[in-house]
Amino acid sequence: MVSLEEMDLAERVRAVSSHVAENKSQAKGNEQATKTSLIRPFIERVLGYDMSNLNEVRPEFTATWGVRNNARVDYAIMKDGKPIILIECKAYGVELETRPPEQLAMYFHPTEVHLGILTDGVIYRFYSDLENSNVMDKEPFLEINLQSIGQPDVGHLNVFFKGNFDPDGIRNTARDFRDLRAIKEMLESEWTAPSEAFAKHFMARVHRDRKQTKKLLKQFDPLFKRAYNEFKDSKGQGGDVSVSREYNPKEEEYEPTLTGTYDNSAVTAEGALKVVKEVLKDSIDIRRVNLRRYKSVSNIRLGRRVICRLHFNGSKKSVSFWRFSGEERNEERVVIGELDDIRQYADLLRETISHYKAARRA
Repeated sequence: MVSLEEMDLAERVRAVSSHVAENKSQAKGNEQATKTSLIRPFIERVLGYDMSNLNEVRPEFTATWGVRNNARVDYAIMKDGKPIILIECKAYGVELETRPPEQLAMYFHPTEVHLGILTDGVIYRFYSDLENSNVMDKEPFLEINLQSIGQPDVGHLNVFFKGNFDPDGIRNTARDFRDLRAIKEMLESEWTAPSEAFAKHFMARVHRDRKQTKKLLKQFDPLFKRAYNEFKDSKGQGGDVSVSREYNPKEEEYEPTLTGTYDNSAVTAEGALKVVKEVLKDSIDIRRVNLRRYKSVSNIRLGRRVICRLHFNGSKKSVSFWRFSGEERNEERVVIGELDDIRQYADLLRETISHYKAARRA
């Protein structure tokens, strides 16, 4: 058997990702099973710590000062007798959005730890204290999903590996990751639906000799969108180029499938993905349909093209569908009460797929 030291990080991440895919269904809803089968391999093989050594990993860690006596965090990664990483675990299948990591937050001040991780064994959210020192930020600076590991994710995880991790420099690293994530989200937004400001930038460079007026922008905008769409198609827009196949397990191991059931009354992004796949199963290879989460919305995509957008963070749940008129794409946002309401807009979902297929053939 190949030892941990003989495997590079990409191999270890790939192995853990495959292991998680094989065991997550049995661990669903069971926190102890999630810790044992999903999270422990991540700590040992990806982060590089010995779970049997209490000098490295302390389970059920309790600070000795400043925290409620009954408050514990699931795991503390230790160095020189002090915690440097805190890990709070939830059972796989529990929506992390509905469980704010309070246990992690209360430990930031008394322990002076600058890195906390919230996980369900598949999704890992990394928190620091960038806004206020020793006060954990409300938003993670990095999120890793073991079901859709890409090459950049492997590089990110390398920072937290035992031999590379720098507790004193983690806040600077977290700030870089936070800014990197924000830039990527802005690029993703422009990629899927270029803004007027983006069009103006190109108009100013193309028409340097003309006054930049609203009339000129109105004339320029449809040409810009056409050029933009043709450019995306020429770069392989139909495939999900954001995910490196070199670091992924087989597609059926990390892509949600049509098997199993979902709770129709629980309006979740994963449930919506299953409904959309069921609607589109005769229109497209559903293995290409995927879910991408952001802070305020989640996108259900064909490769990297957005099929519909989920607004599930507020009390009212709504979905944005697209209507096309030539090169124009108009948003139709509707409130839903349960997941099956999405089926009422099956024609819009199929129309969107047809538009993307036609754009690739053009």
